[in-house]
Amino acid sequence: MIKSNLCFFSVPPKIDRKHLKDIVISAGEVLKLEAGIIAEPPADIIWLMESEIIQTSNDQLVQIVNESNHTKLVAYSAGRNVQVKNGKLKSIL
Repeated sequence: MIKSNLCFFSVPPKIDRKHLKDIVISAGEVLKLEAGIIAEPPADIIWLMESEIIQTSNDQLVQIVNESNHTKLVAYSAGRNVQVKNGKLKSIL
């Protein structure tokens, strides 16, 4: 049993890597990242980009959906008004 943030996990959190793959998109395309999560009890999931927490935006250009065993991040392009940043995305369990 592992203790994490005052929670005891009978199954430690980890990302199910069976379906992960590298993706390449062009500017203006929709970015969609999904991952299966294995943890008991379900883990809290946080997405980061270059150490900054990513959240669902008020204009819905970025959506994050976390379920007990799955997480999804979708970033929609809004044309020239959206600044595209290059960087690494991380999911923290």
